[in-house]
Amino acid sequence: MPIPALQVDLSSADPAVEAARRAKERADAEAKRAQNALPEWLQKSTVSGESTGLGRSSLREQQLAEADAEETAKAEQQTAADCECIGQVARLTARSTLFCDRLRAVCVAAERS
Repeated sequence: MPIPALQVDLSSADPAVEAARRAKERADAEAKRAQNALPEWLQKSTVSGESTGLGRSSLREQQLAEADAEETAKAEQQTAADCECIGQVARLTARSTLFCDRLRAVCVAAERS
């Protein structure tokens, strides 16, 4: 009976660390695609020079992988922008809370005098 595998994925809340990890994953995937690419002599006919069925399907797979990588990159940029926006809202909220607390203290002090 095989022993079940346990996989633990630790992630960071730091956008720079996450972006670096995703960039490494993309680079690894691209290297693997390049390593597994069909040789030129299988992709094109040696007689006519036209793409073979294997060449066309390989090209489609490559185009889909590139489109997927572009979509992933756009989603990551949007996520980073969203994180920055959330951070700005949090900072503004903290500032407004501090301002309200100070204003309340001034009002209480003014009422007492």
